[in-house]
Amino acid sequence: MNKTPINLQIGIENMTRCPGSCQGCLMTAEERKTGRLWSPDVLKCAATWIKGYLDHWFINQSQDTIESVSLFLGPGDHLELVDDEIRQLIDFIVAATDNRATAIVTMSAIGKFEIIKRKIDLFYDLSVHYGLSLFPQFVFDPLKSMRNLFKISYAENITYCRTKFGSVELTINLGPDVIEKISPKQLHQILVENDFRQIELNILPTNQSDQIFKPIWIKLIDWVIEFYNRWDLDQNYELNFAPVLYEIMQLVQGQNLTQQIRSHIKESLWHNLYIENNGHIFYAQHGVVGNLVPLSSRFNRLPVGHIEETVDKGLNDYFHKAEPMANKMLARYMRSAHCHHCEFRNTCLMTGCFSFINLNFIKNEDADCPLMIKPLFAAIENRQQEMQSYQGLFSRNYAQHSSIVERSSGRFLMPPESDAHVKFK
Repeated sequence: MNKTPINLQIGIENMTRCPGSCQGCLMTAEERKTGRLWSPDVLKCAATWIKGYLDHWFINQSQDTIESVSLFLGPGDHLELVDDEIRQLIDFIVAATDNRATAIVTMSAIGKFEIIKRKIDLFYDLSVHYGLSLFPQFVFDPLKSMRNLFKISYAENITYCRTKFGSVELTINLGPDVIEKISPKQLHQILVENDFRQIELNILPTNQSDQIFKPIWIKLIDWVIEFYNRWDLDQNYELNFAPVLYEIMQLVQGQNLTQQIRSHIKESLWHNLYIENNGHIFYAQHGVVGNLVPLSSRFNRLPVGHIEETVDKGLNDYFHKAEPMANKMLARYMRSAHCHHCEFRNTCLMTGCFSFINLNFIKNEDADCPLMIKPLFAAIENRQQEMQSYQGLFSRNYAQHSSIVERSSGRFLMPPESDAHVKFK
């Protein structure tokens, strides 16, 4: 009997403090200013819940094959933690995953080199000690990284981290600041010239940030399409959303049987777990542009549980409430004349777009696509042959691309001020 390959993703808001100022950030300015690492008691509750969730798949669901498990820790700057907090965090990862997941830890790389170096060394040493698959994910802040005050230290910090972990991923929270400060061409050149292996782009307008997205939404989607069109499969970096969107298109495009689509949606909810900073548990999905889009209170959605509940009850609710949620999502799309007949309806349903529906500034019922995301789907579909050769390479199993004991060197070169002055190595 063929087993179904499953990729599990768990996103947790265990840390919200961050010195960055990205306008497209999931967090509010107040959260970035005052946030703290979860207390030891909260970390213990979350670890128990996540372990129970993983046990369900690894032990109870023996008919399935777990292809990869990714634990996204963030979205704050974990280099803001003191040494004891870093140790608490590593203990949490060990307890929650039993070394069954790759942990991706967000960092900002903003700070004095001596301090950042010491903390990166501690993350690395503890990861090696416990045999963890752990990788840093540096949040690229275009406003601060373009200032001369930060450029040298930012580059120095990222370069050092690369020498330790062998692989560094950049993540960019797309917002007005990004598309004003850096062009798709500039970003593409930075990635190629500096040998980055992965780039994660995120579009996450929330109920707190929706109004800053309103005037630039179409321009932002165009920016992503232009970057996607510049993305060259022969270059040595991976684009997080494009291969995943293509795989989802291959899975669900053209399917019209309601029960079949409902089943796919339900499974997408089961496989993507999200825990907000307050401990509430939500469903999530692969993002249309982003690794994970939570169906959370930041998008006016209700939780399906809390980490303080017993694991058995919490998991029972989590799995049983997925079908009513899938029904609700499908019904919403079927009621819309545009969405009902759209060739990308199923892909849209599977990629977190449902989170954006409650953000009224985006919806344009008079447009061909109420969320105005259809041009991006069309751009990816138009490149099917290229994507087919690439399909499956970006599986979110970071460990298959790089080892924690890898070493690489190289200088991180900051964005040029303009295209006319692009000069790297």
